[in-house]
Amino acid sequence: MPYDMDETTCDDDVADAFLHDGVVQEEEGEEEAELGRELVETDDSKEGNGKPAEHIVMVGCWLAMKEVSLLFGTIIRKVPLPSCASSIAEEEQMGLCTEILDLVQLETMGNHFLQVLLKVKHNGAIDKTRAGFTALCNRLLCSNDSRLCKMTESWMELLMERTISKEQTVDDLLRRSAGIPAAFIALFLAEPEGTPKKLLPRALQWLIDLAKKPLSNCAKLQSSILDTSNKNLSKTRDEGVIPTVHAFNVMRAAFNDANLATDTSGFSAEAMILSIRSFSSPYWEVRNAATLAYTALLRRMVGFLNVHKRESARRSLTGLEFFHRYPALHPFLSEELKIATDLLNQSSSTHHAEPDITKAIHPSLCPILILLSRLKPSPLSGGSDETLDPFSLLPFIQRCATQSNFKIRVLASRALTGLVSNEKLHEVITNISTYLAENQMVLPFNTIHGLLLQLYSLLDSNCRSLTDLSKKDRIASDIIRVLSTCSWLGNGMCHVVASSYLRVLNLLLDISQRSSIASEVTATVQALLFEVTSQHLDREISKELGIMHDPTLIELREQATVSYFSCLSDERCDFTNEEVQLRSFGLTNTNLAEMPQVEIHPTQLQERILSCVTDDTYEVRVASMKQLLRMVNHFRPGDGKGVFYRWAINGLQLILMGRLYAEENPKCVYYILKIIFSWSLQFKDPFVADSLVFPFWNRLVQLNSKVLRSKTKEIIICCMSICMKHFVKLLNSSILSGASVDVNFGMAIEAINLFVNLVKGYSDPSQLVNMRRAASESIIASSLLEEATLRNGNKSENRSVVKLVLDLWFISIQLLEDEDVGLRLRLAKYVQKIIAGRLNNDLSCDDSMPTQVDKVIELSFEFLSSQFGNWLEYLNCLAQRILDTSNYSNSRGDLVRQIFDKEIDNHHEEKLLICQICCANLEKLVVSYNSKEIQLFSENWRRQFLQHLVLFVGGYADSGRNVDWIGGIGNHKDVFIAVYAYLLGIYALSPKDLTGQLNCINKVYPSELSELSIIEPFLGNPLIFNLYSLLVRDQQESSFLDGFDPYFLLR
Repeated sequence: MPYDMDETTCDDDVADAFLHDGVVQEEEGEEEAELGRELVETDDSKEGNGKPAEHIVMVGCWLAMKEVSLLFGTIIRKVPLPSCASSIAEEEQMGLCTEILDLVQLETMGNHFLQVLLKVKHNGAIDKTRAGFTALCNRLLCSNDSRLCKMTESWMELLMERTISKEQTVDDLLRRSAGIPAAFIALFLAEPEGTPKKLLPRALQWLIDLAKKPLSNCAKLQSSILDTSNKNLSKTRDEGVIPTVHAFNVMRAAFNDANLATDTSGFSAEAMILSIRSFSSPYWEVRNAATLAYTALLRRMVGFLNVHKRESARRSLTGLEFFHRYPALHPFLSEELKIATDLLNQSSSTHHAEPDITKAIHPSLCPILILLSRLKPSPLSGGSDETLDPFSLLPFIQRCATQSNFKIRVLASRALTGLVSNEKLHEVITNISTYLAENQMVLPFNTIHGLLLQLYSLLDSNCRSLTDLSKKDRIASDIIRVLSTCSWLGNGMCHVVASSYLRVLNLLLDISQRSSIASEVTATVQALLFEVTSQHLDREISKELGIMHDPTLIELREQATVSYFSCLSDERCDFTNEEVQLRSFGLTNTNLAEMPQVEIHPTQLQERILSCVTDDTYEVRVASMKQLLRMVNHFRPGDGKGVFYRWAINGLQLILMGRLYAEENPKCVYYILKIIFSWSLQFKDPFVADSLVFPFWNRLVQLNSKVLRSKTKEIIICCMSICMKHFVKLLNSSILSGASVDVNFGMAIEAINLFVNLVKGYSDPSQLVNMRRAASESIIASSLLEEATLRNGNKSENRSVVKLVLDLWFISIQLLEDEDVGLRLRLAKYVQKIIAGRLNNDLSCDDSMPTQVDKVIELSFEFLSSQFGNWLEYLNCLAQRILDTSNYSNSRGDLVRQIFDKEIDNHHEEKLLICQICCANLEKLVVSYNSKEIQLFSENWRRQFLQHLVLFVGGYADSGRNVDWIGGIGNHKDVFIAVYAYLLGIYALSPKDLTGQLNCINKVYPSELSELSIIEPFLGNPLIFNLYSLLVRDQQESSFLDGFDPYFLLR
């Protein structure tokens, strides 16, 4: 254990000399010089794993620091600590003193931890050092000796002194203050649970006070900072800036730690106020650190944000609950919002002055709006007590929601939702909509846009969550009555306003279709949407965009496309769980099948959809494809009366096929293929004629060779599975008619071969999980596995197809061992359905109940053996699987893992289980079909297994690799699998008598067995020893091997 930890420094020149020239200072000693020469030699020739020496030295250094810290932590947890003075005297008198570490050693150990944390910048070493320091401090704080407890207090004082030390530069802030937050967190976590905390409250209050100090001088320093902005940048900062950043970084780490959530909750409000105020700091470093601390506090106080639903998924609070839990925040937010809104009003009143966004927007406005937007609406209002009522902040937020800054309007409209309770929702929405209707001709577009944003946010968040359906109906009726008088807003005089107007109407349509007033409101909204959207989807507007690019007009046309397709939907299928329960109990009287719809002629619908999917703007085409995909996925039985359904039956496939050959945008191509595949799942035969299959296949092959996006490749392989059904149908008809030499026959064989090869590549364990899922889905959709029930390998014209089907079965078996649970279960259910009823009565598989995946794998081999057991090619496939198991383990190289070795791709895969299943089936088939051809096959593969086994075993003896392993090298996982698989393959193909007993194998091939004398180092494993002894023992011998089962995983 080191008692002195001298600071070691090594600049770049010294490091280069050490690594390349071998120059070492004489006073470092002969041993260090020898080490340097060895490193230089290894650097010239690279290391065995191909990494340069400096890379390995660097990795070894931080690994050494990490392991030393973990070792210290383990030692401190196990060894006895010094007791109090009286206890020591008593133990010395009794001769029972068990003290191993004295006070000086413990203090040295703690100083070492602090030195590492305060100097090292590597996150991995810092994290493990923090763990060791936590163990040390926890052990000391749990001691009954006051001297040990005071050590932690002294270390905290050292930390505080280091945090506020003078002459710090920006370099001290690297890696977010590096180990300073980790050192504080170690002390916080070390305090025993169930006892009053001392270190954490003291440190957090000190950190908050430290961060407050520079704020009083911000106004004075801001002018001087701006005056010197053009001077050369320097790493020095004014006194107090760097300690303030350290304080924020420590608070960020403390509030991020879930283990400290309860203890730090009392400081959350004060820290939040401090973080928001620090957004006004003139120093970038302070603002950045305050932003990180603000983010940690936001997650800790109101939970993580669900990006799709725009709400906090966990620990979400209503506005009323939030301010009652953190009462100090309400007056602070009210005061800050008043200042910020006054500043916004001043900037908007001076139109003649040049706009200055730094003066118009208060620095604390955006974080306040973000905080309020994360709150949920309260079911009840605050009552008469307005001191903590969130509704009192509503005037400030509404004033921000109508300002000239677009982002401020968006944030303010989102912040509005948590301030309005369900009791006051109808009143607030009515006031906003009435004010809009009465002043629509005089209000500026910024104000109109802000009012529409407020309506959308209140409808989307507050109105959707209402459980009172009658109140929701009244709100929808009142708003649509008012908005129908403002239809000119959607005419496009202001594109941003028109887009928001369409978004509000679209949301009202969704709410009305879910409620009990659909027959009254839905028709009005649909008619209004059709009227407004039609004028934005004309070809003339699309041509204008080719001349002048206007992002707001593109956004408007994109929203118009979404709204148009929303009107075509017969049913809105994305109901919430509450609405599904209400409908199941009949609490709503909406008959979705009888919803009123605007009459539209199929020809007009065809033209409009064709115009959207062929639009010149990419955004309109993508929006059209997304809406078509949503509607196709939501098709249900009984939807045949809908206008879109009647058109889609005959027109959708033709439009998509035409666009697939003309579309160049990768994202549009992806959605086209997605729609085609979803349509094929709804309707079994998406092709009108077989002549369309080959052009579609050729286009898929072309796209697969060009695209780089993985999601597009996934849907391409799924669409290829659609063609497989038609190719198999073509092959069957050609075989029955005797036209197996037809050109289409050969093209179909090549297509199936390419499909199987692609699926094999995508199902590799090294591929991403989504790619493997796509391979599984394509296997299910292709129905090629079902061809195994209709074919065998006896007919020559079938063998090429059967071989491909057989390969696909083995790929499916590999996927049944995939790490993804959902992939395994879905594929296992499909395979189980195929196997059901095809095996013998004693092996039948009932598909009414899901079977365990391992059992499905075993049944799959039994099914294949029953179908192709009399085909020699199937026996070769089984033997090759056994050989692949051994070769996989043999390819791992050295038994000892190196630093940069690749991890196993699939930890769920059981190679030995598949090997034993293959050997068991191979043994049954060889015994049942005992012919000269089978005997020649068995002898050939026996010799191959034996040769590979001799080469594998001899490789370790000849290469001189390290074969020292606990219990013998045969107990290593990879070696055991390889050796046992070779021996089991020899055993399965060894001659058996009529009773299935193994003949004396020594008399069959004594020369080959004599080569296995070098296997003795591997016989330390009992399973290898038993199987080897079972092969070489004399037939008359009787030993304990009679109870050994080579297929122990199957019994």
